[in-house]
Amino acid sequence: MLPMGGGGDAPVRSDSRPRVCFFGATRYGFPLPPGVRKKFEALEKIANVRVVAMSADAEPHGFRKEARLILAPTMDWRALRHLWFFVCGGWALLRILLRGEVDVIVAQSPYEGAVADIARALAARTGGPRAALVVESHGDFEKYLFLRRTVRFAGLHRAVMQAAARLALSRADAIRAVSEATLRQLRRYAPVTSSFVFPAWTDLEVFARAGGRQTAAEARYILYCGLVTYAKGTHHLIAAFARIARDFPDVRLVVVGEWDNPEYEGALKRIAETAGLAGRIAFTGRLPQEEVAAWMAGAQAFVLASHSEGMPRVLLEAMAAGAPVIASNVGGVPELVEDGVSGFLVPPGDEALLSNRMRWVLEHAKEAAEMAERARALVMEHYSVESYVRGYDSVFREALRIVRRDVRAA
Repeated sequence: MLPMGGGGDAPVRSDSRPRVCFFGATRYGFPLPPGVRKKFEALEKIANVRVVAMSADAEPHGFRKEARLILAPTMDWRALRHLWFFVCGGWALLRILLRGEVDVIVAQSPYEGAVADIARALAARTGGPRAALVVESHGDFEKYLFLRRTVRFAGLHRAVMQAAARLALSRADAIRAVSEATLRQLRRYAPVTSSFVFPAWTDLEVFARAGGRQTAAEARYILYCGLVTYAKGTHHLIAAFARIARDFPDVRLVVVGEWDNPEYEGALKRIAETAGLAGRIAFTGRLPQEEVAAWMAGAQAFVLASHSEGMPRVLLEAMAAGAPVIASNVGGVPELVEDGVSGFLVPPGDEALLSNRMRWVLEHAKEAAEMAERARALVMEHYSVESYVRGYDSVFREALRIVRRDVRAA
């Protein structure tokens, strides 16, 4: 069974902060990484935070560390992982609601939102207080799964996912998106619901420090960091690099991140071998945040060749570290990167233009550094911890206002 206490019984209320439960299938280990701890410490200034999520291992966990965490055991079988969380996590959320310990639920996708709304409806049958529901979207929730991997019975999956999204978004008291592009997608389901737009949590401090220490690297390289998956367009990056590799024999391509699946891993390595680049492309696997920041600070260019994005956190990190960025013109990316000013935008899948932009950055080091500095200044000014906390403070206040209005009207 899941631990219900999250590290102890619910405390007697002694402050006016809203009691907020973040509900989503994110996996957390213990101890929490520094960046995660910092996020919860920041949010605890405005809310009493509880998290219902997934454990990094096959055991359930409950502990109090900057926030109260209740973690469902993960499942190795990926095809059922989210369904397993919806059952276990939904039960944990229901128990919390029945005890009257939540004022606001923040569902971290429309699909978690559907489960949260069902739990909220079941809890309401007991006559308890009604919790507000905020539904978030961090990207293209309609297409991303199908870009990431081959899905059996894709038509059935789409129908179920669309029904779940429609339920959650029609019942939400407020919605929150990470970019204006993401909000436009939500608006198709919730045209008049109160909305908020601000990026996902990004702890830029370690990346800014790495950029501040930047020195001339001994080796030149182009960098990608993130999940190595079809949706991120890593195959386009390798193909584009192959177009210019002969002209820049001293430049490598470095891919940092864990593999999404063995089939894609094999396909990428075959592409590299066929192009004669097996010795010029390094796949490092997942690395600690400090090492990722160091790789970013030393890169000649950071490339994100995605087919789909919300507001990519990794792009903010690369810009804070001072890397010139080249990214696909998708989702919220053009809200962050001004083409030719703070980076380059490329249509997704355009390997010819992507290679040309990489060539330009390698041949115009001074101009590329100036572009990167403009991007770094923009990110450090507009994407702070304080703005993130202010965004959620507004979300919580509005969601509670709407619930209280509805309760009075009833």
